[in-house]
Amino acid sequence: MKKVTFFTLGAIIGVVFCFLLLYVTGSVLEHFGIRLYESESGQQRNFNLFLLASTVSAIVSGYFFAKRFA
Repeated sequence: MKKVTFFTLGAIIGVVFCFLLLYVTGSVLEHFGIRLYESESGQQRNFNLFLLASTVSAIVSGYFFAKRFA
């Protein structure tokens, strides 16, 4: 049970970190006039990339968090 708790905590931290990283990156690019999408399909592509990145981040950070602290 301890490993599951630490994995879940690590996964949450990983998703939050991934969200903040992608949000800041998007804000910086928008500040410099770089558009990440031109249409609804571009928005969908970016959302799918966010889902993939956050899933990978959650699994990896959860694994290492559980390995380190459990």
